[in-house]
Amino acid sequence: MASQNILQFINKILHPVVELYSVQDVDSFMDTTKNFPERNDFLGSTELNINSFTDFQYKNRIVGFFSDADDYSAEYSSFLSIAEKIAYRYDLRIGIVFYLFKKGFT
Repeated sequence: MASQNILQFINKILHPVVELYSVQDVDSFMDTTKNFPERNDFLGSTELNINSFTDFQYKNRIVGFFSDADDYSAEYSSFLSIAEKIAYRYDLRIGIVFYLFKKGFT
């Protein structure tokens, strides 16, 4: 149980932003009643199941939508920089979407 919380904390520091690739990803990410299944080089296929001990009255999600990281490089860099500074919060998870715009919201 405690190991899951430690893994979640380390994952948030290493990967402050979750990349979302589809409308379903965004919907699933915004559903704060469930844990969003993250896949990255740190977690691999490990799914974090955080219990109600860490439940907060409010769970916050931030999603940044960028049509093109190159066209909005200053804004994109600022978003990532801010995400790195606040990623440690237990009640917060940050996502980013820019692939949907390129693929036409599939």
